Amino acid sequence: MVSLISHTKGKRALTLKVISALRPEGILRAISIVNEYVFRMYYPLNGISPFLSPSLSTKILIVECFVYIMDRVSEDGKSENFSLNKGENFDKLDSMINSFDKMLEAIGFSKFDAYPYIRMGEAYLRLENEIMNGAHPVEEEQLKKAAELRSVDVRLLHALIMHKTRSEVNYTLLNALWPLEVMNEFASDIVDYEKDVKENNFNLIRLYQNFYGSANTVPEVLKEIESQAEKVNVQLHNLSAEEKHIVESCTKETKARIYTTLQKKVPMILTSGNQVRHYTDLVSTMR
Repeated sequence: MVSLISHTKGKRALTLKVISALRPEGILRAISIVNEYVFRMYYPLNGISPFLSPSLSTKILIVECFVYIMDRVSEDGKSENFSLNKGENFDKLDSMINSFDKMLEAIGFSKFDAYPYIRMGEAYLRLENEIMNGAHPVEEEQLKKAAELRSVDVRLLHALIMHKTRSEVNYTLLNALWPLEVMNEFASDIVDYEKDVKENNFNLIRLYQNFYGSANTVPEVLKEIESQAEKVNVQLHNLSAEEKHIVESCTKETKARIYTTLQKKVPMILTSGNQVRHYTDLVSTMR
């Protein structure tokens, strides 16, 4: 994987190398992430038009594609124990983590301090592996930490955008969006629930179901969504009027999407017809 960086020259060559290493669904996934987070939230919050910023958008897409490759290597290594610091997929992932700053430098982010994001990303991938390999029972603290850390990649994208357009990172805005990004992770995993269960992939809803039990999955997910939404509300007074409007709008839309999608997915998550009816009504009342 190191050769992905060391044997490329220039942004165009690196783009081709990264894209060629992706499966088709990986490219679509990376594009989806850029649409969902960058075009919908980060560009408007930073006064950027996606149509006038093709170079920046390409760089951001390369980063997300690279992250997706790392995520797939981690998924392929779920039978390994990364805490032992060995294994075929661990070695691949470790090489990519150590090459991450070189990848950023190659596409023009040489002055950006990516170290905190790389370390958080590594912590998440290790935690995901620990949960998925089943070596130890999952604790509630791990469950909450996984939800919190999982969106570190999109926070990195936002920080990179700020670095390029503002020359500095607005941590007030970055931190205000953290709980909204967590909510979006739940929204995505609700949609992917059935597919992820079938393919034995990491999924927050599946994790909640395994920990709390089917009967308590929906109430616990809703409780977490409301908790994250409240964290967003607490931060709003730190934002400008325009920032506040965009964040409030995105939060409202994300909550509505979660409740609508969750209501459709309830029968897949629960096993009892009575429970399905009860929790479908619960979703409706909390919407």
